[in-house]
Amino acid sequence: MVANNSIEWDLRLRRRVYEWELVHLTDLNTKLAPVVYEEGKDLWRWKWHMSGNFTVKSMYRQLTLGLLTSPSFFPKKLIWNLEAPLKIKIFLWSPIHGRTLTVDNLNK
Repeated sequence: MVANNSIEWDLRLRRRVYEWELVHLTDLNTKLAPVVYEEGKDLWRWKWHMSGNFTVKSMYRQLTLGLLTSPSFFPKKLIWNLEAPLKIKIFLWSPIHGRTLTVDNLNK
């Protein structure tokens, strides 16, 4: 919402807010207040490649170095809450536990 030449978050909901939710909405509003909205296109950036683009090689490098296996870099909620088929989630989860499903491993 634009008011007084500044952009503010509009937290109106489509349903009635319960009393116990007011604390959470107030907390959310406090956290959103310092967030600055900028005009422009949103971009995805892959921080493990110089170009900022995702590559399988850069992902494999991170997995083999063990950098993505710590919970801070690869939280389980990221995978299991993902809106993707279960087989994709399992495929993503396997390298965390040191199991990569390659053709060589499958042929053994």
